[in-house]
Formats: sequence, structure tokens, C-alpha cells
Amino acid sequence: MNDDNISRRTALCNHCDAFIEDPGSPTPPHILRSDHTLTGAETTHIRALIEEDERLLKEYEESISWHRNVADKVERARKTVEERLRKRRVVVSALRRLPVEVWDEIFSLACQTIRLGNATIETTTHSTSQTKSYPCNCTLPITRLCCMAANYYLSDIDVRSLLRIYFKYSATAPLEISIWDSNIDYGTIFTSVREYHDRLDKTVVEAYQLIFQHISRCAKLELQVNWQALSQKQDQHYESGWFWEGCQNGAQSHLRLRRRQCSKPFWYTSIHFVHEATPRDVYGLSGLCNTLCLNPRVEVFSVRGLRMWNTAEHPQSAHVMELPSLRDLKIYCGHPMEEWLHFVELFRMPVLNSLWIGSELSLDDDVSEHQYHTPPASFTSKLHHFANSLQFLSLHYNPVYYNEPEITNLVKNLPNLVHFRFTTFAKVAGISLCTTHFLASLQVACGNSDAVSSSCILAPKLERLEIREFNFCPRSETELVEKVLAMASSRSASALRASGLEKVASLSRVYLWWKEDDSSEVHALDHDSDSEDGHSTSESDSDNKSASSGHLLSASTRLHGTEPSCRPLLYTHFGARIEALERDGTICSIERKAMQWCDDLSVGDDFDLLKFYQ
Repeated sequence: MNDDNISRRTALCNHCDAFIEDPGSPTPPHILRSDHTLTGAETTHIRALIEEDERLLKEYEESISWHRNVADKVERARKTVEERLRKRRVVVSALRRLPVEVWDEIFSLACQTIRLGNATIETTTHSTSQTKSYPCNCTLPITRLCCMAANYYLSDIDVRSLLRIYFKYSATAPLEISIWDSNIDYGTIFTSVREYHDRLDKTVVEAYQLIFQHISRCAKLELQVNWQALSQKQDQHYESGWFWEGCQNGAQSHLRLRRRQCSKPFWYTSIHFVHEATPRDVYGLSGLCNTLCLNPRVEVFSVRGLRMWNTAEHPQSAHVMELPSLRDLKIYCGHPMEEWLHFVELFRMPVLNSLWIGSELSLDDDVSEHQYHTPPASFTSKLHHFANSLQFLSLHYNPVYYNEPEITNLVKNLPNLVHFRFTTFAKVAGISLCTTHFLASLQVACGNSDAVSSSCILAPKLERLEIREFNFCPRSETELVEKVLAMASSRSASALRASGLEKVASLSRVYLWWKEDDSSEVHALDHDSDSEDGHSTSESDSDNKSASSGHLLSASTRLHGTEPSCRPLLYTHFGARIEALERDGTICSIERKAMQWCDDLSVGDDFDLLKFYQ
């Protein structure tokens, strides 16, 4: 068939009333033509049926629309009742009724444990204090999150989930939060993971952002984060602008900032409402003064690594700069004390309440006797500037030592002083206990048994005595024990009444710690009148118990009848730098404390405390 004989046309199909494309094939004409024509009556009837179907379709659509509106109203009503039911269940929920101190322990327990492989390390040295005050029922400090670095070392705890639970159940109570990130030095065990310290983990940043959504509720916010990473934007997961904006939104809170491993105090220039600051590696008096001038509202300032400066670098000021809010100042420095005195001349601190001055030279460092010296002559007069406000003073500046006249003169110039600690050195100056006549608490370390003399017994205010001794032979050990027991016996309440010395304070606590010569065995005799009985302990790498330890155990029963101590007036450290040793109280478990508050709840309440540890 030739293509010239094929004509293409469009025709109407007789069977389906559809237009089809005729390819031009030789199709019989009767197939493409309609051989039936509708009458007028048939056309009218079909049109009536079409109108009826259109009317029914419209009615169905209207009915569906009406029922849809009703369903929406019913769904909204259902959600309203569901939300009301949830809120009413929350009111009687055990989680809602848990006190804030229980929540504090829950989150501290969950976030303060750091896991590295199979090792578990408790970060007790970096955890915040659990002590809180409750001035009234309307103002309750709430949980603080102590370890935001958990995402680096914990695979079984999601800090973000903990935060969401915490914010959900903490209601409107003011928040008290501490953030610690990977910039914290946890010791040499983390050497293998320290390459992560220069970056901020994405999940940690998301946790920060979650906290900043509630920053307006923060009564106290402490940040110890990777400031260098924030400044240099080393991490590409975020823009650092949100961080500073969040800090600015929390300007009304008691913001505390701490900085580590960063040479420039750039963040001080960005935030001018810091209440507590702890910079490191501040170079020279000029750097220290500039940092303080940028933060005139700082209340607590602690600086470590204060480097040596040249005399030419001393800042020259025509007037004394004022720090009206500074109440706590702690400075560690590695240069002569004369240099530090220039700092006092540049600033006026009218409300300074606590002052700590120390050197970075350890007391264990080898220092020859000729290197020891007394403090500068102007030191006492400089401290007199704080006579109206200073109550707590600690001096641990190696190799400076203090003799009795200097201590007496210093105390006379600070009439409001209630807490005084200093370090002296027995190998340079003999320890004189004449100063114990104004002491309520005495701690002696690295001395000898002659330090406990009759002058200590005659001290009228002495209520607490702690002695630490090293490298004792059995003979001197026995002599020391006998002296301590004799002192405790003569200073008991009954002995003082019998002697007519009612005005003399009785010894409420006697603590003795010593270590035998060339032995790893450690002995301790501890008696506190607040407890039911004194106790003696002996710690050793072997199972052998010395005879002297048994002697102390039997002799400790003689330390009865003493009275509770009053508020101590002054603390003194002789010899080594040691901390006061307080007895640990019994700590109840989380579950026990929680059930103590929830023991009246029914079995059906939604109380499953263990799930929040996971």
C-alpha cells in the first residue's frame, strides 16, 4: 500500500463515543459513522438523569464537609480533655513531688561519672558543692548539671535527654547550672583523648543551646567551656554568635565564667557583667589590672599563673581604681611578694571579705634555709586597708614565713578577722604556741612532739586540736600519744569544772595522725564530742596491727564528756599546707531518699526513678 493513498482523519467511534485518530487505513465507512440518532425525548430524559446525579453529588459533598467540621470539633475537644488529664495526673505524680535536693542528686549521679574503656573515674574533685541554702519556700535553688563533658566519655548517658526531663519536671523553680566541657584536665589518664580538647562536640553544643533556651530562669550560671574554640570558631557545627547572645540574655543571673588554657582574656572583653572569673596565665600586673578594669562588677576573682613582670611594666594611674563588688580575691603567683603589693596600691576594694595569697612554689620543693624570709615591712600596713571588711585571710606564700610578733601585729590590725590560716616552717623558726592563746582551732603538721606543750593546754579558747606527724619512732610516738591524752583529760568539761576553770573552753575534738618511720602503716586517733564515741583507725598495706594502734584504741575511750565546739575564731597551719579534716556524714541513697518523700503514693503512680539513670 502506497503512502499516497493513506489519509489521516479524526472520527467518532460508534461504540464508545470517543474521538479517535484514524491512521488512514482503508476502513469501511459504516464503522466510522453513527447509524443511530437519539430522539428528542431520549435526549431530554438523559439530561434529567445528569442533573439528578449532579444534585446528589453536591449533597454528598455538603454532607462530607459538615461531618468533617464535626470531626474536627470532636478531635479538638478530645485533645483539650487529654491535655487537662495529663496536667491533673502531673499534679499527683511522684516526679512532680520530688524535692529539689533529690533532683540535684539524680543529675549529679548521672553526669559526674566518667567512663574511659573499662575504667570508671569519679570526678569528685571537679564536682560542685552539694551545699545549698533555702531562705524561704518561694526561692529554692535547683539542680546544677555538673559535667557537660559526659558526651565525650559516656556512651550510656544522653545529656540532652536528661536536660529535657529536667526542664520538664523542674516547673518554674530558679535554675542553678554549672557547665564543664572537655577543656577540664582530668589527669594523665585522659592523654589519649586530649586531641578532642580543641573542639566542641556537636551534642555538647546542642546541650548548651537547650540550656540557653531557659537562661532567663537561671539564678546562677557557671560556664567553664572551651573559650578558645568559641573565639576562633574551630568547630564548624555551629556559629558562636548564639553563645554570646545567650550569655547576654542571662545578664540578670549570677554569671560565673572560668577560663582554662587560653592566653588572652578575650571573653572578658565580650561580657561585662561577670560576677565570678578564674583566668589563667595572666602576664604581668598590667594584664591583671586590665582584666579587672574590664569587669568592674566582678565579685569573686581567682587568678592562677600570674607571671613575672618588669618594673617598667607597672601601670601608672593618676587615681586609684575601684572594685566596689569584689568580695573574694585569690591570687597564685610566682614572683616576690613586693611585686604583689603594687596591686593593692592600684585598687580600692571596700567590701573585700576574703583574701588568699599563695605562691605556685610547692611546700615540698627544696628550698634552702637562707632563701626563707619574713614578709616585707609594708605588708601588714597594706592589709590594714581592708580592716573594716576582711574576715577570712589565708597566707601560703613559700618561702615567706611568719614569726610571732608579725602574726600578733597582723591580727591587731584586722579587728574583724574571724578565719586566719598561714604557713610557717619549723626548720627555719621554732614553733611558738604562744599565739594559741587567741586560737579556737589549732592544726599542727610536720612538727614534733615538743610542739604539744603546756602552753597549748593553757590556751583558754582552744576547742579543736589536730596534729599530723611523720617518721616517728615507737618511743616518740608513745610520748606524743600520752601528751595528747593528758591534754584531752585536763581540758574535759568535768576536769575544768573541778579545777574552777569554767571560763576555759573544753576540747571538743582531738585528732592525731601519724606515720611510723620507714613504714607504710598509718595510724589515726579521732574523737569528736558531736559523735557518740571517739574512734581510732589504722591503715596499712599489710594485715599486721601495731601495738601502739591497739593502745590508742583503748585509750580513746578516755575522751568522753567533752562539749560541742562553738564557732572557731581563727585557724592556723604550722608547717605543711593541709586542709581541715572533717568527718563524713552518712549519705542516703537516691532511691531511699526518694521513697522517703513518696512512701504515701499508690502503686499506680508513675514513679520509676531507675529509668532516669539510663
